Amino acid sequence: MSRLNLLLVTGLLIAGTGYAMTAWWNPLPADRVTEKEKAELITGFTHLRTIAVEQVKDHDVDAALDTMRLDPSLRQAMKHTLDRKAPGSSPTVLARITVWDFASQDGDVVRLSSAGYAIDVALLNEPTIVTLPIDASQTIQITGAHDGGGGITLGVRNGAGKVSLPLITEGQAISLPVNF
Repeated sequence: MSRLNLLLVTGLLIAGTGYAMTAWWNPLPADRVTEKEKAELITGFTHLRTIAVEQVKDHDVDAALDTMRLDPSLRQAMKHTLDRKAPGSSPTVLARITVWDFASQDGDVVRLSSAGYAIDVALLNEPTIVTLPIDASQTIQITGAHDGGGGITLGVRNGAGKVSLPLITEGQAISLPVNF
């Protein structure tokens, strides 16, 4: 066998081994939530009226908009929307919500959307603060974008406390009522 053939065969073996390891072996631990825990999460969620989120103060709006990764034209449109305060209407405001993976950090991703804005958030065990506009509906739509295994396990801060939401599947959407 020539050196070139030997190099090609070695390269193919290395590439094949790498593919096999990523295709069949997931290095991240999957969530392990028992059926009893799943039922408790659903029961807790059905009794939950709203989630308390932090409204961004007027003097912090520019810094909060910076965290939203908006292109300049969308940022300007968002700022204009936030500046409108018609009498008798409920204006759109910026709010911060804190989310995390309450079980294993296994690659779960959710899409948070509200008032025409959406962002995908990779859930970590450490809390992540996300800034969103909240309109008169006072709801955040949460959609399962990627399940790292065992269901998407989303924790949300509710004022000073913590709430674990029911397991979410990829593509499943839930509406989360919020207040300030």
